Amino acid sequence: MRDSVAYVADGETGLQIIDVSNPAGPVRLGGYDTSVSARAVAVAGTNAYVADDSAGLQIIDVSNPARPVRLGGCDVNGWARAVAVAGTNAYVGVLQGRCISLM
Repeated sequence: MRDSVAYVADGETGLQIIDVSNPAGPVRLGGYDTSVSARAVAVAGTNAYVADDSAGLQIIDVSNPARPVRLGGCDVNGWARAVAVAGTNAYVGVLQGRCISLM
């Protein structure tokens, strides 16, 4: 969450962007339907990094929450289940069989 905006990995409906400035009445600002199943999201600057299951990492420009745009992404060897961003690096937790590895 940043500046009263929540970025939610919402499974098969992808990334959801929600204004939560009024907790009693959250408002959906926009979203991006990722290709598989959004499992986790991390936001850095104006980009959202989405762990999108077998589709790997998706990078979405969220500078305009009403019209997010996919900038790119990368495949992973397995299923992307977690993501974190530190500096200029994105780290993806990948499920391979029964083990989670970091890519």
